[in-house]
Amino acid sequence: MNTSRTSTTSFANKVIILDELYISADDSVTEFVEYANIGIPLAYLYVLGYFDMSDKIEKAIESTFYQFMAHCGIEDTGFTSLAEILPLIVPDPYFDLEPYVEED
Repeated sequence: MNTSRTSTTSFANKVIILDELYISADDSVTEFVEYANIGIPLAYLYVLGYFDMSDKIEKAIESTFYQFMAHCGIEDTGFTSLAEILPLIVPDPYFDLEPYVEED
């Protein structure tokens, strides 16, 4: 798994891929889509034209895409669509999708 935050996928393609994730029915991504319940819907709504991009939204989308690559266990090699990624998915058994809960 690539732990570097270096990305070769353009930001525009990251938005497209996360948008495709939102409407995807592929079982291999369902768990991640449920986990990433902010970044993925933001990409979807941006594609639909509901708002203009801001620095905070861009950071959320970048972070979500990075987490998606980590969850899939693949290195970002410059993807243009979700269809390029799906055959490569090897879920990382150490990537925890459980929300962090601070213990008292």
